[in-house]
Amino acid sequence: MKHIKILNWFRVFLVTILATFTLASCDSKVSEQSTTADQEVSMDDVQENLETTYQTFEGYLYDQKKEMVERANKRMDRINHEIETMEQHFNDHASEMQDSLQENTMTMLNELKVKKMELSQNLDKLESSSSEAWNKMKGSFNKALKELESSLDKAGETMKG
Repeated sequence: MKHIKILNWFRVFLVTILATFTLASCDSKVSEQSTTADQEVSMDDVQENLETTYQTFEGYLYDQKKEMVERANKRMDRINHEIETMEQHFNDHASEMQDSLQENTMTMLNELKVKKMELSQNLDKLESSSSEAWNKMKGSFNKALKELESSLDKAGETMKG
């Protein structure tokens, strides 16, 4: 029963991350709506939408750097919040979990934090990059974003197991 609650909570987390990156790729302002627990998304949907986001970030021109960085910073704030929420949920329910699930969940949380930190560092570099370094920096940012996706995939598998 506890595994189902954790899995449902994690689905909400993934949907929120998906919504975060989807909003980052929008050209018009989008009103933000909270994600509900009854929404379900497959890992394929997450990957497809994140790949669209990668392409969108790749498409930004140097003249659009400020806009892209602002949007990415907002997304980083949401990612930070989601990881903190996930960690709090784990801390609240860790005593109810089997040791192996606790260990897997801690590993997953640590991986997410590392990938988030790498993404943040790449965003900082991107923000301070010159026009000459812009294309290379966008690639680094996209690489870190793909690594975060990989960690999210692993987290999904951990939560299913």
